Amino acid sequence: MITIAVCTWNRARYIEKTLQSFTRLQVPPGLEWEVVVVNNNSPDDTSSVLDSFVSKLPLRHVVETNQGIAYARNRAAREARGEIVLWTDDDVQVKPNWLAGYARAFLEYPDCGFFGGPVELDFEGTPPSWLVAGLDSIGGALGQVRVERDRAIGETSQLPFNCNMAVLRKFHLEVPYDTRYGRRAGALVSGEETVFLRELLDRGVKGRWLADVPVLHAVPVQRQTILHLRRALTGVGHELGMRFPVRSKLEFRGIPLWLWRHAITFEARFRIRSLRRASRGWQSDLADAAISWGRIQRMLQLRRQSGSSATS
Repeated sequence: MITIAVCTWNRARYIEKTLQSFTRLQVPPGLEWEVVVVNNNSPDDTSSVLDSFVSKLPLRHVVETNQGIAYARNRAAREARGEIVLWTDDDVQVKPNWLAGYARAFLEYPDCGFFGGPVELDFEGTPPSWLVAGLDSIGGALGQVRVERDRAIGETSQLPFNCNMAVLRKFHLEVPYDTRYGRRAGALVSGEETVFLRELLDRGVKGRWLADVPVLHAVPVQRQTILHLRRALTGVGHELGMRFPVRSKLEFRGIPLWLWRHAITFEARFRIRSLRRASRGWQSDLADAAISWGRIQRMLQLRRQSGSSATS
């Protein structure tokens, strides 16, 4: 059995489209499947939307009261009845061949414990030209994943996003998502799936990219802004600051001088070059600056926490 798992918070309008796309799935003969949706305390009409699909899909939905995507995903893994958990998000639409493609992959590559697929961006309205031009640098902050061919995961630094990946459930039970990471209301800190997948790779679990199972990830107008991208990329920096709290001989406020220099340099380059939107490369400067500042912010926070613990 395959369990399609979705975690949601306050996105009734989007998850309705997600579930509607599930009704068009091509299910291979003999394949048992189910849909598990974890409602993470949504204050909108999410519950009503989920109820409306119970008669259309093999769907179960539960409420996870601990706020945060990592808590919700751990709950989904515990609730799943399938040997395989096929993940997507509440603002994604899947293609009809999506379920069948993953089912086939687990049969063709029995030595693999997880798979990932492409994520294509589905812009609301017409996106700004600067955003389209800079997708190679900042598309990942919007969820974009490009997969040109089937290949082993680990050949590059890119790892799957939870909005399009499948994992043997036993690994989720052995290695739960670390709840220190992951987005929650008011915070765009990412990284829970990165930490999880890196742990699997360190354990010798094999993964593989599948090029023919893309999903469409919604990008509403309010996310097509520099402000949103900066927030999202700063969240990536927070993750790196937690995972890699580096030290050096030359520091200011407990942060290596090279990291301060990196942040200030790319911030200046971004601000100067972005004054002329037609110029190229400022999008990557924005990414480098925001990630660096996020890393510094989280490392400063960790230093303060460490100091408080030492004096208490």
